[in-house]
Amino acid sequence: MVLIVFFFILVIGLVFYANIQVGSAKEDIKKYRDLKAIENMQKLLFLPELQCGGGDDVFTCIDVLKLESLSEVMANGTNRIYYSDELGNSLVIVEEVYPGNWSRILYNRTTIGTASFIPVSLWYPIEDEYHMGLITIRTG
Repeated sequence: MVLIVFFFILVIGLVFYANIQVGSAKEDIKKYRDLKAIENMQKLLFLPELQCGGGDDVFTCIDVLKLESLSEVMANGTNRIYYSDELGNSLVIVEEVYPGNWSRILYNRTTIGTASFIPVSLWYPIEDEYHMGLITIRTG
């Protein structure tokens, strides 16, 4: 009878420990996805294919003409290996939130996961105007 009670308590303890480990693993996966989203965001902001010509805000500014060209290049599959090495499994959306309202999918390798947002300036070089934009990166 003592052995039955002992094994019963042991099984309850093992189940409790396993549940704690599963919860800890889920938290680690979420932290990894968050860090991967931040890493992809930094890589994206430092791409010379998107940066404005110069100045102090070069890393928070996106040239809209370069953005349109790059989205066409990525849509055609050109240099797909390079960008998949840089951005991995992620979804990158650039959108203008003020004064216009448009959205462009720049890179699409997944649609699930953690989303990160960063405000950016969208520079229209022909008009020499800045608009408010938002980059969304969703990593899976």
